[in-house]
Amino acid sequence: MVWFLGCSRTDNYILSQEDKAEPNYISVDEALRMIQDKYKNAYLDYQFTFDYISNFYEKESYLGYFVRDIAVVYQLTGDEKAKMIVDHAFRFICSQFKYKGRIIPLFANKSWNRDAFARDCRLFYEAYSYTHTPEILIEVEQQLELWCREVKRDWHNGFLVFPYGMDPEDTYYDYLIDPNQNIVIAWLCSELYWCSESRFYKSAELRNIVYNEVGAALSLMDASGRLSLAEHLPLVFDSNYGGYTSTMLYAICQFWNEPVWIEAVRKMGNWLYTEFPQSHPWNTKEDYPNYSQDRFYPSNLTGRIPAFYAAGVDSGYTQNWIHFVEYKFPHEELKLELLTFNLKSLPSSYYLKNQNKKLFYTLIEPLILLDEEIRIVGRYVGHISVNEEIVNESVFLKKGKNHLKVYVTEDFYFEKIIEMEDSCHMNVKIIDENHSLFAL
Repeated sequence: MVWFLGCSRTDNYILSQEDKAEPNYISVDEALRMIQDKYKNAYLDYQFTFDYISNFYEKESYLGYFVRDIAVVYQLTGDEKAKMIVDHAFRFICSQFKYKGRIIPLFANKSWNRDAFARDCRLFYEAYSYTHTPEILIEVEQQLELWCREVKRDWHNGFLVFPYGMDPEDTYYDYLIDPNQNIVIAWLCSELYWCSESRFYKSAELRNIVYNEVGAALSLMDASGRLSLAEHLPLVFDSNYGGYTSTMLYAICQFWNEPVWIEAVRKMGNWLYTEFPQSHPWNTKEDYPNYSQDRFYPSNLTGRIPAFYAAGVDSGYTQNWIHFVEYKFPHEELKLELLTFNLKSLPSSYYLKNQNKKLFYTLIEPLILLDEEIRIVGRYVGHISVNEEIVNESVFLKKGKNHLKVYVTEDFYFEKIIEMEDSCHMNVKIIDENHSLFAL
């Protein structure tokens, strides 16, 4: 059986058979309110000059956040200025931040490290998923191909993993496990493995990378869900890094639906909920040896929300937790609408009292994954149809093109084309707020 899952930006948004209307966009001002102030100012003041971007990036640690966040503005508004900024900034990065063909941020001093490499490339890929600029996907693929060719995997603690990276002279660093870094590699590879436009689509090598990197990361988790900060710090179970890792693993679970990984996210959520209440929300010096350094940031606290959801923590507690964070950091803008932009199965109502359904339902496309079954991952899925027939638990796919529509409101749906070499029946699995990844 051979099939192809196809789409384009103009095909994604269809309101009715008769009228292919524009997406239900929000205003530019509303979208800019949701991103960091420094990015907002860059958007408003942007003059399309390399000098401006150069000055901006001299102060940035990672290269991908600005590109991703402005791409989000394009996704939410359809404003062509946003797409122009994304494309221009990305070209600048490719021309100014390469060493031996490797995209490397300034802070890395020409060392190619797995965290910066994978984090930036995943952010670039996410920007591509909103703007559909081919050059971005091509560059991400080239960077991953270069990484896999030059940074050799080796067996460590029973897993075939990448090292920390390599120095400017191409000497490898160690292979010690750092869950955040191993998981972000797996997240990047998961995105490309399931991207039907990518040359890595359904790559056996990428699948192998994902399973080994996730396995290595989770090898540092104990039975209660506590996750060591790093292999060389086995007694440090850091709340901040636990929240960050669990959020990334949640995103990975949406792609792979692996029960062991899903259970790991649930356990981490229970650990963060049980051991770090409002009275003691993070690791402190008094917790030594369960302490490495102060990480007193709002992201430390808000990053636990996906794991809370996985663990079945009550929505009221989570919304109260948000109020606690707002009280503790009154001058910080939490940007909660974007907190779980990628976590398409996490209901926004779980942590937001006043959710914007237009934003979370009609402007964020569900994941549509085809393997041995059709899996649809979104915050809300009303019903789906194939070739204009309502689908329940299984569907008949004819030879040739099949039109799949995923309704997220009564009359708003996203459409994908499934092209089959042979006809077949296929099971359908919906993962949304009513059919959660997690048995709540």
